[in-house]
Amino acid sequence: MKTSGSGGLSLGLREVEIDERILRVGTAVSTATDLEWLDERLNAIFASPSYRPPMLPQVALDLLRLIRSDLFSFEQVAKILERDAVLAGRVLRLVQSPLYARPRPILSLSQAVVRLGLTTLRDAILEVAVNTSVFRAGVYRRPMARVLLHLRATAHICRLVGGYSTQVGDRAFLCGLLHDVGFAGLLITLAEEAQSDPRLAVENVLPFWPALDRAHEAATGAMLKIWGFPPEIIRTLANHHTVPDDTPLDPTLAVLIIAEHLAGVLGCGMVMGETPLDGQYAPEPPVTLACERLGIPGDELLVIQGEAARLVGGLSRGRP
Repeated sequence: MKTSGSGGLSLGLREVEIDERILRVGTAVSTATDLEWLDERLNAIFASPSYRPPMLPQVALDLLRLIRSDLFSFEQVAKILERDAVLAGRVLRLVQSPLYARPRPILSLSQAVVRLGLTTLRDAILEVAVNTSVFRAGVYRRPMARVLLHLRATAHICRLVGGYSTQVGDRAFLCGLLHDVGFAGLLITLAEEAQSDPRLAVENVLPFWPALDRAHEAATGAMLKIWGFPPEIIRTLANHHTVPDDTPLDPTLAVLIIAEHLAGVLGCGMVMGETPLDGQYAPEPPVTLACERLGIPGDELLVIQGEAARLVGGLSRGRP
């Protein structure tokens, strides 16, 4: 996390090594100067009015708009979801997993709407939609898988952390799931550009990662704007590595800081050995400041970490 001044407290992140099969650890990361050409190209692509990210399923977009309108019924939500049998089936399978566990099994979409509540069901729908529509990049499928693991882990930990504070609304999960989605858009763009540029036509994406890291916040903002997410979510996630000194820390950003920290501790961080792959040029995130903002003492953070470990362990059994 970057800070806009010298203030802010931090706890150290335990660095988690990425499996070398995913990002070929043996290759040196390029310097910022080496990649100026790629910085310029990526910035131009995502700033262009003609840029189009991979689109979420129409059913998912319709449901997100409906739920935001506050003028809906459970029956309307179920009917919209039933329009896409594949998406509906994946959502039902996900909500039956340990990640969305309930005392009694959920056997139908109607039960899911009523027993999970609309906010949790919205989260499950978006989790499935992002997984099935966004995380496809051909040759870069392994780094894509790492990004997806990080986003899913951070999202579920965000929901957990949010439950420990009365200051957080119902958008914590969404912010966790989408905060680094720009990396997916960048990898897709890199794969497309590689068709005409031999410099990019390599399986090993690691040499290009500094440029992707510098561009990922702007890419996230561009994608969310086109998908129609609320401006306040876009502002938070397009600047999620920036912690201002002169204004109180936004509670949702505080949740995201803690969740990313715990995701890293539990092996789902965007790091490689001693090299963080997300916020590569930023100091360690101010986890202590985030805990203070939410009223979470240090001993409670350890309890949350234990609960988060169980959630992360359930990710493989709750695949969208």
